[in-house]
Amino acid sequence: MIMNGLRRLYRITLATSLLVAPVLSFADNRSTGEVEFSFFAPYYFSEDVDFDGGASAELEDTLGFGFGIAYNINTYLASRFDFEWSSRNYDATRVADDDDNTRSDIRSRLDDVRLNLGLDYYFLGEGTISPYITGNLGWQSLDTNIPAGPPNTICWWDPWWGYICDGYQPTYTDSNWYYGAGIGVRVPLGRSNFFRIGYYESRSSVSNTKSDPTFAQTRIEFGWAY
Repeated sequence: MIMNGLRRLYRITLATSLLVAPVLSFADNRSTGEVEFSFFAPYYFSEDVDFDGGASAELEDTLGFGFGIAYNINTYLASRFDFEWSSRNYDATRVADDDDNTRSDIRSRLDDVRLNLGLDYYFLGEGTISPYITGNLGWQSLDTNIPAGPPNTICWWDPWWGYICDGYQPTYTDSNWYYGAGIGVRVPLGRSNFFRIGYYESRSSVSNTKSDPTFAQTRIEFGWAY
């Protein structure tokens, strides 16, 4: 129910942004040498991933969170760095290494952290509303939240709380490189503020997959320039 509400909120925000864009766009606020800061809400689409040995996973769609820093090389080009995080549920099928290839179904949560370097090109460097394309290269850390061993306990002496013990359980993780591209539009909101709406795809080299999966998202981004 909560996720359905968030999805509706995302669509309402997107629709509202498109409607108010022509009204709130006063002038181009991209200047050479300026630095831009932004926060964004990516909406990840569902994705099916096939693995070696017949295993598979069905990733559900979800909302994420991120922030970015961009530097305007000129009024057409901008370099950027993004941090992005999401946590999505998934259903997976495991295949046992036995004579019958016994299958079992599991449900878990995939935590995804991304560090991204990109280059944006704006078609209308002096225009009020600027369509753009972007290319990026990034690093991705995935946590399947599937136990990789028995629970463990670690203890230590804390300078404030004394002797403390806490438990943890290792999980299967993976890290990999990815590359991607996107297209969107940037709309100024006065002199310093702006928002961007875009569609992005990235291709990741996830371990043990039959082919590199493609992750797609739409993104609403709000920011300000200095």
